[in-house]
Amino acid sequence: MVSLELAKKLKDAGLEWEPKKFDLYTAEFTNGSSGIFSVLYDGQNLESVTGTEFIWLPSLSQLLAEIEGRGYWWDVSHGLVDNGVNKYRLTTSKKHNTSIPLMIFNSETPEDAAASVLLWILEREKDESK
Repeated sequence: MVSLELAKKLKDAGLEWEPKKFDLYTAEFTNGSSGIFSVLYDGQNLESVTGTEFIWLPSLSQLLAEIEGRGYWWDVSHGLVDNGVNKYRLTTSKKHNTSIPLMIFNSETPEDAAASVLLWILEREKDESK
């Protein structure tokens, strides 16, 4: 599962979420409590719950689909990096565009590596739209 910290950054960067069956999300309630939940059925209207902030926790497949949907390719691998700590590496670049350099992101989970790539893409898109 993607870290809550990266999930919040993705939301702040503009990643939109349309809840689907079995999506994971966090709910932070105004009373200070929070938890991780799953959308139990299609069409659940989370906006109707007032005083709650929802943060989507996308799966690896959802993150990779979002990367591809924005015109990037990816390759994920894993091995021992950084003093024997198991790390995942996700490499990405814009499809059919050699002007955007190959980027490499390392993380302790493949989800966080993919989330870091997607965050980088969202930030590039914001910069390009200015």
